[in-house]
Amino acid sequence: MILLLKISIVRFFKRLDASLVPGMGTALVIGSAVLIGIAVPPAFREALATSRLFTDENRRRVEVLLVQTGLDQPASARLASPALLRAGQHVLRQQCIECHDLRTVIARPRTPDGWRQTVRRMAELTSYLAPIF
Repeated sequence: MILLLKISIVRFFKRLDASLVPGMGTALVIGSAVLIGIAVPPAFREALATSRLFTDENRRRVEVLLVQTGLDQPASARLASPALLRAGQHVLRQQCIECHDLRTVIARPRTPDGWRQTVRRMAELTSYLAPIF
């Protein structure tokens, strides 16, 4: 918004140029620095967490947890594959994070049956344009 205002002043209101443009430029630099400072640390944390997500150790852990939910070994191994873990990550990012913060997942861990109920409840609340499958 400040950038558009600054461009308008420089282009159409030449007499205000000397008094307003330097302050607006400073506001743009400060605002950009603040926004970068806010956005970069979470991006680095997510990149670090995502890099650990697909390690062999984590895939084996997920496979064991899936067996504990009642799935058989071949189905658990298939669901813990890198391709399906990435698909699950995509669903989480596209469907869940639109409305919920990831802290909800971490702060309120659920049993497998609890997650099934949660997903069913959320699926009922979604629109026809973006259903949860």
